Amino acid sequence: MPDGADNDAMRIRVLLLLTVLPSMAFASGRVDDILREQHRHGYRSAAVAIDQLQSADDRPTATSDAGMRMRYNAAVLHLAVTSRRPRMVATARDALAVLDGMARDEACTRCASEARIARASDALTRRETDEAEGYLRGLETRVPDAMADLSGRLHYQRARLYNLRGNYVGGVAEALRASELFEGVGDASGALMSQALMVSMSTALADYPRAEAIGRRAYAEAQRIGFNFAMASLRLNMAYAYGRAGRSDDQLHALEEAIALSHGQEGMEEFEAISLSNLADHWLIEKDYAKALDAARRGEALARRTDDPRSLSYALTNDGVATAHLGDIDTGLRRVREAIAIAERTGARGDVIGMNGELVGILKLAGRYREAFEALEQVASLQADLTRQERDKTLLEMQERYSAQSRQREIDRLGAANRIKQAELAARTWQQRLWAALAVVLALAAVPLVQLIKRVRNDNRRLSGDVAMLAEQSLHDPLTGVANRRQCHALMAQHAGNPAAAVGLLLLDVDFFKKVNDAWGHAAGDRVLIEIATRLRGLVRQDDAVVRWGGEEFALVLPGIGEDALAALASRVLQAIGTAPVDLGGHLVDITVSVGAVVHPMHPGGEWQQAMHVADLALYLSKSAGRNRATLVMDVAVDADMAELGRDLAGAQARGEVQLQSVVGPSMHASVDRPDRAMA
Repeated sequence: MPDGADNDAMRIRVLLLLTVLPSMAFASGRVDDILREQHRHGYRSAAVAIDQLQSADDRPTATSDAGMRMRYNAAVLHLAVTSRRPRMVATARDALAVLDGMARDEACTRCASEARIARASDALTRRETDEAEGYLRGLETRVPDAMADLSGRLHYQRARLYNLRGNYVGGVAEALRASELFEGVGDASGALMSQALMVSMSTALADYPRAEAIGRRAYAEAQRIGFNFAMASLRLNMAYAYGRAGRSDDQLHALEEAIALSHGQEGMEEFEAISLSNLADHWLIEKDYAKALDAARRGEALARRTDDPRSLSYALTNDGVATAHLGDIDTGLRRVREAIAIAERTGARGDVIGMNGELVGILKLAGRYREAFEALEQVASLQADLTRQERDKTLLEMQERYSAQSRQREIDRLGAANRIKQAELAARTWQQRLWAALAVVLALAAVPLVQLIKRVRNDNRRLSGDVAMLAEQSLHDPLTGVANRRQCHALMAQHAGNPAAAVGLLLLDVDFFKKVNDAWGHAAGDRVLIEIATRLRGLVRQDDAVVRWGGEEFALVLPGIGEDALAALASRVLQAIGTAPVDLGGHLVDITVSVGAVVHPMHPGGEWQQAMHVADLALYLSKSAGRNRATLVMDVAVDADMAELGRDLAGAQARGEVQLQSVVGPSMHASVDRPDRAMA
């Protein structure tokens, strides 16, 4: 019997065979047939997909039908801009010239939109987010959802933009919309790449269960259709999720699979180099420096062969750290300094900071504390510059968008917090690693160190406003952007200081939510939750709170709302959710909610958790009475048995201890789907 390692190797060989076979079947044919198959089954790599299109029997020429020329060149262009390899850059340039010419000479408006989206994609591949935003700005009005494939590409690039800027909440919403649009036109490859991006952003939001759930579903689908590129991307993103979650063994297996899926595949060299860099980092964390060095040097050889400076700088950094820990300090320092020089030439400021931090770590390891101190000053200076630039740019962006729609302002606000968080956490990481070294430096250079600490403290004071913003971000639900339970507890703790003040509490649950997931998928379910959160935010006042209570449950915390206003407010909630259907990839679906409502305190000295429990019982009565309605708990008797009321709300009503009022929601639309009928 083969052992576990043999089983893993055999499984990887089978995976490679399954992913190669579908693409072998479409080496030639007609352009539209090739495009259809690439949408249905994906491709081994972008380079192979371009080769298939370029070898098509009816490859268009300058005299071909305009629609054919547009489809062909748009497809080639969007594939080519995913890479900075010279051949791909030249291919993108040629396709872009054709589309620009058609937009100029033939009044092809779609050609112009395809070109702008592709230019944004290229800018994002180069990590130039401001340039990308310039291309994407204003395209929403030019690209309606009726052009589902083009709209899907637009939302996908917006998701990439938000991801690079750290606005993961907005990015998840954009990627979700892209996935829905792609699925609606049968583009499985586009949907899977959107879901791979959702895995990465969910991980960045520390929502590891959601990242794993999305990743597993998407990987199974990519494996079913033979989409090698998506399989490799998903395994790499899952490795990121496993690493952040502390699941080292799972991370290692995912990285090994990502490398196996990309190794030897034409056009996947950059991807393999990135995966090897992550593998080297994995072994550095595990303190297995020999394995880290092996992975780093494999990545270095690949990066040099493909002329990939970014991957080369990562490989050299990992090589230097591993070499230093294996005893050759001078070589390790030389390798990291070579990496820093490459990062500086390519303008990768964030990478320069991280690599200087690794340099400090090596100097600390060697006991060269004065040099470590000097390098730390360089890290602090670079980080201060980068954080200041990010803050200034963020404030400018928010000022420019001040008059935009409230929903977009909320997304930008969350994105601003995340970007500042990324910059500040990067600085903290390197500072934390060096405090032990600085304790020694204190004896060697006390005065300079005191000056540095003063500068750090001044920076910390300047960042205090940003830290407050980050604290607020930690109190929000990552999917919907509304408050989470933690913030609800904090809000109610504030109200505890004024026990006589009324606080309206509404607990609502989405009706037939499971059937939404079953009928249209979990991505559609996420879309419903995001839409409900948006509608609820539009109802409440500035001092009110919308809370993601859990799953498909939301709560409203409404200071100053008494029983006299409860019925009107519950009616507004039912109308806001139930009147307008939700668009799920072309399906207009009626969504309703069931509500339980109560005013806290229910009796003098009552705790809010008890009131929320009673609201939950009232919600259950709304479900039992047919859903799409609210049950309001009113006029609680002074001598009511609160323990019994908390067990049997209907019984308490029968005993006259409480009054229950029902508010019915809007009637259903006859022209749209209903989730409770979707499975019929």
